[in-house]
Amino acid sequence: MSFVLSFTTNFFFSPISTPKFEKRLTQIFNHENKHFTTALLAVSYKRLWAKNIAEKVIKNHIVLKDKTKIYINDLLYVKAEDHYIRLFIADNKNHFVRGRLSDLETELPPNFIRIHRSYIINRNYVKSFSGDQIQLINGERIPIGRTYRKKIDH
Repeated sequence: MSFVLSFTTNFFFSPISTPKFEKRLTQIFNHENKHFTTALLAVSYKRLWAKNIAEKVIKNHIVLKDKTKIYINDLLYVKAEDHYIRLFIADNKNHFVRGRLSDLETELPPNFIRIHRSYIINRNYVKSFSGDQIQLINGERIPIGRTYRKKIDH
């Protein structure tokens, strides 16, 4: 996401660190533009924070906070665990990072679908569907949430 705010002579170019962003927005709010509302500050900060903690999809891979590169084609599914997400890879490895499933969901391509409040799966690795679960080609069984059942094409 390109994040650019411009005021008379001030520009932010993405990526920008959160502390630097906070400091500059505070300066702008206090000194340069009295019409810049607190609500806009909160929304802008929340968006930047969500993008900084979430994984970013760049073409064919995801770059995690620890600079690990995960290729989209190798990603089987993603599981939410409290304030963290675990990404399961085709070679039986997994990566555990802090973030929100909903932030990652918006960045993934259409072959990834949310089937449960805690799971996003890659349709390319689905072996079979049953009434309340999906079996992946590695034998893993993932539950299907009632609210997400209508999204799944049989």
